[in-house]
Amino acid sequence: MNLPNLTDDLRPFFFTDGKYLNPIIFSVTGHRDIWPDAEEQLQKSLWEFLDGYFKIASKESSSRPIVFLDGMATGADQLVARVVNEVRGNFAPGFITLIAVFPMPEEDYVQDFSDPETQKEFEDAMRIVDAKIALPLTKNNQELRNRGEKIHRSEQYVLLAEFLVNSCNNLIALWDRQNFDNPKKGGTADVLARYLNFTNESLISLQETFVPYRDMERQIVLNRLNGAAITFYTPRSSSLSQPIPLDSVGESEVFAIPEHVHNSIIKQLNDIEKDMRNWYQQGLHFQCVGCGGCCTGAPGYVWLTDEEETQIAEFLNIPLDEFEKTYTRLVYGLRRSLKEIPQSNYDCVFFNSETKRCSIYDVRPAQCRTWPFWDSLLESPKAWDEASKSCPGCNQGPLIPFEEIEIRRKKISV
Repeated sequence: MNLPNLTDDLRPFFFTDGKYLNPIIFSVTGHRDIWPDAEEQLQKSLWEFLDGYFKIASKESSSRPIVFLDGMATGADQLVARVVNEVRGNFAPGFITLIAVFPMPEEDYVQDFSDPETQKEFEDAMRIVDAKIALPLTKNNQELRNRGEKIHRSEQYVLLAEFLVNSCNNLIALWDRQNFDNPKKGGTADVLARYLNFTNESLISLQETFVPYRDMERQIVLNRLNGAAITFYTPRSSSLSQPIPLDSVGESEVFAIPEHVHNSIIKQLNDIEKDMRNWYQQGLHFQCVGCGGCCTGAPGYVWLTDEEETQIAEFLNIPLDEFEKTYTRLVYGLRRSLKEIPQSNYDCVFFNSETKRCSIYDVRPAQCRTWPFWDSLLESPKAWDEASKSCPGCNQGPLIPFEEIEIRRKKISV
């Protein structure tokens, strides 16, 4: 199943001023119907694990943030989120980020919390998250929606399983140790199985998820290969035939990627890296024709560094706070992007539709200066050809040497 391209949603948590932060990413999975008597012990086990992990991480790599991706479903998801939120209060602000990942558009997902009790639990849980993103409907479900029919919610949970697995280094699973060999698709055992079954196909899927991060791809893959699935024994109300000793609740097990899989993936990665840049070794033709196409079109982001904000504000001869309020938007409370004008085909706020020119051209951001030599457009001849369909300057004009392309590409990852 092809994953949605949510790199724009995740980007603020991976980059600051164009610098890749190399975050430690935990995905969370677990059962909804936790045996109520087990919750207190589970919370204790999770607290001890997370507190110890965060202390080690803060000493060894204080500049490397920790991100949790959590579906926020009733039961395990919300329990882990609460413990993460409680424990992170002992550490520096911003060191640990909690992101809610909905398996479908929010207006559909909230239907999972229809009765007053679960609705309140969900609302309380959402108050502690730092950001939320929602997976789009699958193609099949979108067609059903267009026909006015009910979507297949199970498809969305499979999509969530894929996204959680392909976006994380480590996995936390609250699991009853059942059905691992024959898991229900999209369920907890399925997420765990997908995480541990890292194949060459998984690598391709991972590449698709992190398209803009080609320069960091080796580190991303190594983080995943060297990560682990940490499971906590979690009995379920629905399958508990008789009470169990509470001292077994929360027992943890750690599962790592097998060494032979590790070696196979590294070989595949080496082959990919060897071929990745070869296709434009002889350079590429490009000359801006002033069409303004790269300043308009579908909604997106034009990221700004602090230095660029200051330069543009000075160029406009206005205070920095006025510039930010008037011309930028804060994405997830973490990073600023230039505003767009929805009524005008999502034109950049500084695009003059009459002259087809940028009104701050001399101080335009690096993202604009480096077009079209972006990671995402240079990943393959196909990606470049797709860009050339909307940019008449591609494949025209002088030959830009490979060395110059690489200088521009490395200025910012887009």
